[in-house]
Amino acid sequence: PDKPVLYYNKGRAKYSLKNYSEAIENYNKTIELDGYYTDAYFNRGLSEIFLGNFGSAIINFNFVIKLRPEYAEAYINRGVARLNMNNKKGACEDAERAQKLGYDALQLTKLACD
Repeated sequence: PDKPVLYYNKGRAKYSLKNYSEAIENYNKTIELDGYYTDAYFNRGLSEIFLGNFGSAIINFNFVIKLRPEYAEAYINRGVARLNMNNKKGACEDAERAQKLGYDALQLTKLACD
């Protein structure tokens, strides 16, 4: 039987090789098998950023944040995607939220909030 973790690990391997499109395919399969596999959404979002698909990245990070609102790195990466879409206000809000959660968001804060 298909196990989500197998596809997730394949996705991570493809991601580490900078093969982001194939990583996304594996994360898609992971999510198809387990719609609440937040790490697959998170890593799919990262892959989307590297491909320049910032809107898709934001959708993935939104889902992660909905399920895990204390996941500071999801805010940081959503902020990066927002900044790349010229949404400095949204990026600044994400940086501030991540900072409140204990994540060092100084770089994003400088780019988005100043």
